[in-house]
Amino acid sequence: MSSMAHRHDKIASQKTILVVDSHEVVREGVRQIISQRFQDCKVLMATDSAQAMQLLRQELEIDLVILELLLPGKGGLELIHEISNFKKSIPLLVHTANNATNYGVQAVRRGAWAFVEKQSGVEELTAAISALFSGRKFFNSQIAQKIVSNVRQGEERPRHEKLSNREFLILRKLGHGVAIKELAAELSLSAKTISTYRTRLFRKLDIQSLAEVVRYCIEHDLK
Repeated sequence: MSSMAHRHDKIASQKTILVVDSHEVVREGVRQIISQRFQDCKVLMATDSAQAMQLLRQELEIDLVILELLLPGKGGLELIHEISNFKKSIPLLVHTANNATNYGVQAVRRGAWAFVEKQSGVEELTAAISALFSGRKFFNSQIAQKIVSNVRQGEERPRHEKLSNREFLILRKLGHGVAIKELAAELSLSAKTISTYRTRLFRKLDIQSLAEVVRYCIEHDLK
């Protein structure tokens, strides 16, 4: 075993990690990486935000949460906000197919400690886990540059960054063609409540129709 692997083992001794991703292949892949690089770690897995919060409330101590932003029901950004309110000290590592340009700043503002794009590979994910276990935040130079650049734009930043967590989630769902009744059932809300959120985000984004919502999501690469 390499000296790097030894260091990882020492850092991660007796740690518990919660992996939240709707795709079984990804969850299993991350679990295998953790078991290989951070021996003695306990790995819990959840498929969505509701299951993740249930595990967080059941477990006395979770040392790290690794989560995807694209989750069924409540999205990852809402989950970050919810976990931060529940227990701010838990490090949150975003491991996502979403790009940092559109989601990095929002994730950090809601409480993420690290942002790793899935295409970055095993070594970067491993480095991020090690950093968070050591109490440090982790952003590679490219992602840090994207986030800083986005923040420096100030008032010129995309209009959707001014939306609430729930409004942003509904924007993305509507932009992908999810009907109001279907969305209401998915989020356990009434159709009237979803319509109210839709009206608010229409006003904030200065758009008038669902067709404009779709176009806005495409233009800003909101998956």
